[in-house]
Amino acid sequence: TLPTYSSFTNNASTLTKINGVVNWSINLSDETALSYYFFAHNNSGTMTNVSNGTLSGTSVFLNKTVTITKPQGNYICGQFWVNDTSNNINQTLLTDSEACFTVANTIPGIPTITSPIDGDINKTRNIAFTTTDADGDTISYTLYINNTINVTTNNNITGWVGADGYYNLTITANDSSGFSANSTVVHFTLDSTVPIIANITVAGLNRSGDTFYVNFTAMDNLTDINWTVSQNQSGTWQNTTWSNTWTVSGDWLMAIYSATITATKNTWFGIIGYVKDAAGNIAQSTMVLLQVENIPPTVTNFTFPNQSIYRININITMNWSNSFDADGDTINYRLWLGDVSPPTWLYYDGTDSNFTTNLSDGTYYYSVDVYDGQDYNLNTSIWRLDVDTIGPVLYQNFSDDIETSLNYFLVNYTVTDEGDLWSINSTVVYNTTGVVVCSNETINISTNAYNYVYNCSLPVSDGIVYNGTVIAYDAHTANSFTIAEEDISIIEATRKFDFDGTTIQMTSTTGNIDLMEYEALGDRYSFRFKMKDMPILDKEETYHYIFKLPADAYYLASSRYQAHFIIPSQKRGIDFEGVDGTFNISKTTVHLYTTETDLAFNSVFQLNNVTDTFQFTADNQPPRINYTSPTPGNNSITTGNSVTVNISITDANFANCTLEWGGTNETMIQGTDYCYQTKTTTDGQGYYFKVYVNDTYSNTNITGIRNITENSLPTATLLN
Repeated sequence: TLPTYSSFTNNASTLTKINGVVNWSINLSDETALSYYFFAHNNSGTMTNVSNGTLSGTSVFLNKTVTITKPQGNYICGQFWVNDTSNNINQTLLTDSEACFTVANTIPGIPTITSPIDGDINKTRNIAFTTTDADGDTISYTLYINNTINVTTNNNITGWVGADGYYNLTITANDSSGFSANSTVVHFTLDSTVPIIANITVAGLNRSGDTFYVNFTAMDNLTDINWTVSQNQSGTWQNTTWSNTWTVSGDWLMAIYSATITATKNTWFGIIGYVKDAAGNIAQSTMVLLQVENIPPTVTNFTFPNQSIYRININITMNWSNSFDADGDTINYRLWLGDVSPPTWLYYDGTDSNFTTNLSDGTYYYSVDVYDGQDYNLNTSIWRLDVDTIGPVLYQNFSDDIETSLNYFLVNYTVTDEGDLWSINSTVVYNTTGVVVCSNETINISTNAYNYVYNCSLPVSDGIVYNGTVIAYDAHTANSFTIAEEDISIIEATRKFDFDGTTIQMTSTTGNIDLMEYEALGDRYSFRFKMKDMPILDKEETYHYIFKLPADAYYLASSRYQAHFIIPSQKRGIDFEGVDGTFNISKTTVHLYTTETDLAFNSVFQLNNVTDTFQFTADNQPPRINYTSPTPGNNSITTGNSVTVNISITDANFANCTLEWGGTNETMIQGTDYCYQTKTTTDGQGYYFKVYVNDTYSNTNITGIRNITENSLPTATLLN
């Protein structure tokens, strides 16, 4: 007897799809004993045994699970074979109602949009997508733009056509049997329109090394924008990097760009502005052309003379600093000179930065300008040069070898000079000893004539001969002033210059000395203190430098912006011009307030001078007189009816004696150092007298008055 089966079934349904799992189950039985089974299915395409096994007993329940690998429409069947221990075989039939089923359709997967990605902004739009279909069916796609069907296609779309705008995109897939769910919504912007550039302008200077400025305005109504600028100064167009700042759509972009001009003069270069929107559309401005102009040479400055008014007694070599031309052009210097300001004579035109003058005496104004063959630059400051080759002239306003009986002497001179006088110095000394009796300076700045009167107080003098000296200095240096090198010293430790006794010492201790140096300039020596380690100044602060000069230095400055001194003992001058600052003078101490740390001063120099001498004799002492014997004493009684008045006299310039006798004057007999006179007297008569003594300078001395009584009668004797 064959084995039997029952409850042969599968759990497949009309929804069973590829990759679905199907169970085939069956009850097997035999009245004797079951032995073996086989299970087969056609999931691989042919009916194939896929499992088997040994059985025992008279009944068994079998369950076989199969994962379906065939796509929709395939007819999949399962079949069991069973035998018993007697090798009786039975099998299920394919016609059994539960033996087979048809694989149901699997709808496509939800599409994935690979382009655009959410938020994309582009000027062109490709739409790319992908999905899967388990059954391998042909798939079509439906694209929804802004929730409306836009197109159905089997392939990605290149160059999707649409108006500029903001969109949302979804896609479904269809395998002709069913539609997938919608894809995730992707938003994108299509912007194929370039931004608007309203205008572009270029401002600023247009010379090599200058900065120029590019300004332009732009806008985009749909997407944000940024900008860059391109220029071709180097000969090729070069772009700057795009700006990091974006201007939002609908707002005006105000772009400002600056750059340095590196192109050479007389060349043109172009400037173009670019504006890019977020979609990559680039707008280009019109090209603006900029011509590079010539750069005039830098303004020069005088290095010698380096002061606004300079006085000389020789012609000099003017020096000015070298100008710089950024374009590398040859520089011509034009020295303008004239007797009025501004000067109008073109005195020199060349490439040298110095020129030796050949001027007659007079006052001149001068300046220098520079020219590079194309443009001139401004003149230097107009300064003044006084050329005076003639020293001062002294006119003595009194007779030489004069005699005086006064206790003073008026030194009276008229001093003239073609230029400016600086000082007049007079000294009176004893002829025999050389001791100075009096000395004086009268200082006169910027004058060419002066009446010098000095009252010299004299000591008591008895015919003393005095010698006098008057020296007048003008404001011009002596020619070829030279000091031997060994007589000039720089002592940095004490911050002191010593020009053969003319000393300048910086006594302030702010900072440290970096350099001390001097320079011989033919008719003068410049001197320089260069400082280091100076404190940083606050706004409106200045450094305070203090300089000590020789003890007989005499201050001549006419304003607080300069400091001029003479050293009478050495007939030298010290000029502190050359540094911008304010001077404050206290006798021989110079206070300078300035922001500068490099102090280069004009000069130490020898002065032009003229000397005149004079001599005078002074006798301002009356004769020294005394009564001498036999002159009777005061209130004495004389006898003999005769009186002699005798006077001794001490005076180098004794002249005469006059005796006043009882109110009547008479000339006395005189010798070299005495006078006498004999008078007759009468008994019982009283007399008074005094003597006047004169010297040749009209100095008069008078003796004291004496009273006498004559008594020459015999003395009576009373006899009792």
